[in-house]
Amino acid sequence: MRERELRQVKSQLKAQNAKMQQQNISWRRRMEEKEEQVKEVLVQKDAEMQNIVSQLLLFEAELRREQSRIEDLLSEKDAQIASQQKEIERLRRSVDAKTDNNSAVTSSDSAFSSLDISDSKDRPNGTRDVRIYEDALSSDSQHAVQKLKDGLVKIRAIQDVTNVKSLELCHDSEKKRVSYRAPQKMKDLKAKRINTHKVHHRPVMSEMTAQAIL
Repeated sequence: MRERELRQVKSQLKAQNAKMQQQNISWRRRMEEKEEQVKEVLVQKDAEMQNIVSQLLLFEAELRREQSRIEDLLSEKDAQIASQQKEIERLRRSVDAKTDNNSAVTSSDSAFSSLDISDSKDRPNGTRDVRIYEDALSSDSQHAVQKLKDGLVKIRAIQDVTNVKSLELCHDSEKKRVSYRAPQKMKDLKAKRINTHKVHHRPVMSEMTAQAIL
């Protein structure tokens, strides 16, 4: 009985061991398969990463080439801008010089034109002032001549009145003397009459002289 039980137990144990071994083998196979899958994935990922890295390196190289090209273009543009700025500065200086020359010419022309205008404006005023002065002088001279004529007329009238009175007095005195003196004094009376006649004509001569002077 015991041997039978022992054999049964041994057979059970062997069956369990075989089963466990099979399970272990199956688990190992699965593990190996998983490991192979992981390796394949890792290899694939490594290949992908290598591809990505190579692409990144190519892109970096392209970026560097593009950067150098852009830097070259920028330096070229800077050189062109500098040359254009120099040309613009040169043109600006030439334009400023021409503008200064034109402004100087324009100012001289405007000065001459202003002088001409001022001369043309001043000439009528000067002519008008001269005419006014001449008119004033002529009016003053005419007024002075008129005053002189009036004075001469007054002097002539006074002299005429004086001569008339002197003649009347002389005639009266002569009549008185003739009544009391002898006839031999007639010569003196004639001489006095001649003198009075000269005195009577003297104002007329003075008036003629004044008119000749005027």
